[in-house]
Amino acid sequence: MLDAHELIAEVTATYDGERKDVDISFKHIYQQSVRIAESVSTTPEMPRVTGRQQHRSNPSSFSVEDYFKKTVAIPLLDHIITSMKDRFSAAAIVASSLLGVIPSVCCSREVNMERAIEKYKDDLPSPELTSTELRRWKARYSEMPVELWLSTPAAAIKDCDSDLYPNVRVLLQIAC
Repeated sequence: MLDAHELIAEVTATYDGERKDVDISFKHIYQQSVRIAESVSTTPEMPRVTGRQQHRSNPSSFSVEDYFKKTVAIPLLDHIITSMKDRFSAAAIVASSLLGVIPSVCCSREVNMERAIEKYKDDLPSPELTSTELRRWKARYSEMPVELWLSTPAAAIKDCDSDLYPNVRVLLQIAC
């Protein structure tokens, strides 16, 4: 899941870049579309421009390419970017970073927990000690064989001593 959020961030950044350079990127796409249209004996055409339009987009365009860029490409890119940001919000990324407390995750990869700790600091018994606790928690499992690493928050809660790891326990409870 953590990998998925990283990939989503990359894809969103790619679409943001496409949107910023829409003039350059759309020119290439449009040229390909024209070649495909020519292969089936069709030419791209722009609807006639009227003074007053109610049922479709009616931007002032001087060329067919400009028309399709303004009515298709830009709105599509804006829609994709907005949908990606709405569906995969920063809050969801912070929440999924809580999976970094699970031993099978924290021992196999680096997970940045700072934003999660900051978000849930009011729920933690002693937030200033959380990073130290997480290092001790990771060290505890790093010494064990991989087969014994717990892979769910529920299993990790059962194994988490609340006197030794009070903040880790709370983070695991939130992750559930």
